[in-house]
Amino acid sequence: MRVFAKFALAAVALAALTTSASAAVNLAGSTAFDSPPAPGESMVWNFDGIADSHFTFFGTTFPATVPGLAAEPAGDSSTFAAAEPGANAVFSTKPGFELNSLSFYLGSLDSFNTLSFFHNGTLITSFTGDQLTVPNPANGDQAAGDTNRRYFFTMDAAEGVNQVVFSSSGAGFEFDNIAAAISSVPEPQTWAMMILGFGFVGFMLRNGRRQKVAVV
Repeated sequence: MRVFAKFALAAVALAALTTSASAAVNLAGSTAFDSPPAPGESMVWNFDGIADSHFTFFGTTFPATVPGLAAEPAGDSSTFAAAEPGANAVFSTKPGFELNSLSFYLGSLDSFNTLSFFHNGTLITSFTGDQLTVPNPANGDQAAGDTNRRYFFTMDAAEGVNQVVFSSSGAGFEFDNIAAAISSVPEPQTWAMMILGFGFVGFMLRNGRRQKVAVV
């Protein structure tokens, strides 16, 4: 039974590892105004009918500019989403999936806008509006290319990013046309069961060999 116990401990350890996050999300670049998704990505959410079943969204949407609350990203005449003070917008993958890359169109970026990436509720990294618009300031301009851009992010496999939160301490943090590439990942419980299964098979084979030697 010692062998089986060792496999059980290994399963528990691996399950714990699969729930931890590491490394940082990489800002892969941006393009002035809206542009196509990155190679390998597909449009997964646009607040006008595209809502990929691998994702969920929670937040406020606007069909057009609402003065004092949200301004549509430059050149965007469709429905868009925005985070407001005390009302974050959350975009997540469904259980069993994680992001490999992500891009979206951000509008009228302000210094008080924050974009955060999470793994199972654990913060991996975040970007403020000023960090996204370097070397130019995030001044909330509703027409300039410096503050209305499509941003591209990539994630290493170890990161396990499965949630993105848009937050803002002022009005507002607008975005639209989310594109992504995802991969499926076994749940920690699945990894644990697989290892326990292999351990049990190994134990039975070893036990069988011992019984044959005893008979001879």
